[in-house]
Amino acid sequence: MLRKLALHVMQAVLKAKRNTIISAHLPSDAQQVVDVGCGHYPNKFANIAMDRADNDDRQRGGLSLKTDRAGVRFIDIDLNRFPYPFADKQFDYLICTHVLEHVDDPVRTCEEFARIAKAGYLEVPYFAADVFVSNNDAIHRWLCMYAPAGHVLTFTNRDTLVARFPPLPTGLIMRFFLQLRNVTYTWSGTINAQYWALARDGSAREQAPGS
Repeated sequence: MLRKLALHVMQAVLKAKRNTIISAHLPSDAQQVVDVGCGHYPNKFANIAMDRADNDDRQRGGLSLKTDRAGVRFIDIDLNRFPYPFADKQFDYLICTHVLEHVDDPVRTCEEFARIAKAGYLEVPYFAADVFVSNNDAIHRWLCMYAPAGHVLTFTNRDTLVARFPPLPTGLIMRFFLQLRNVTYTWSGTINAQYWALARDGSAREQAPGS
């Protein structure tokens, strides 16, 4: 019971922090606001939800996707298939939280986000939450970092790094503080995203920071 209450408090704090940032960055005249990869939990500012209709939804406890929320239009899409079936800058604002660490190619995904939307908000886990915390984050494919110089999102293969530095067990309090460090990234026009050298798996798209 105490653990469940603590998790609810954690999510409430993180949601409030996220919505404060989005509220300050969201253009006042934005009409088409899409939340990508949100499942049945679209952000309160979004009027469009975008996700796989047949998603097994492991991250949301196996719950089925709700595609009939009042005032929210649902779009069924596979984020790993490019290009996305939308015109350039079709959406006024794009929100994507805790999705990029799961997709096949997060850099290509960011390129598509910047193509189909004028501006947006991205949120990914603080890399230490994956490197140092042993929990369900084992389903994450990528570790995510942010470099203020250049306003760059950086991704590296999680398995490669965790194989060298295995996660350690930690308590709920430590996990909470690590999650408070979630990487938040607001953008307008373009998204600066790249792969870190340690992510190399044969893909020509991977590059060292700053290259």
